Amino acid sequence: LLDDARVRTDLRDLSDRTPLQLAVYRDDKETVAALLECHRVDVNLQDELGNTPLHFAAMGGYLGVMEELLGSLTLNLDLKNVDGNSIRDW
Repeated sequence: LLDDARVRTDLRDLSDRTPLQLAVYRDDKETVAALLECHRVDVNLQDELGNTPLHFAAMGGYLGVMEELLGSLTLNLDLKNVDGNSIRDW
């Protein structure tokens, strides 16, 4: 399904979260890996509080998901949320 270019991987919920953020929030490593493999997912998109998927993984202590995200070549470790925290602050 993710190979179909018509499938939108950037849709957002009412809290401005993407499918990748929701998968990370649920500690769903398999779905995170599948989304990252489709190469149409922006790992740096922030929700309404400025949190990225990596913020969610760090806050939850989801090490397996963090490993998946850290493999992304486009990952920005310096993005800050509304509290002024980047991933480097955890």
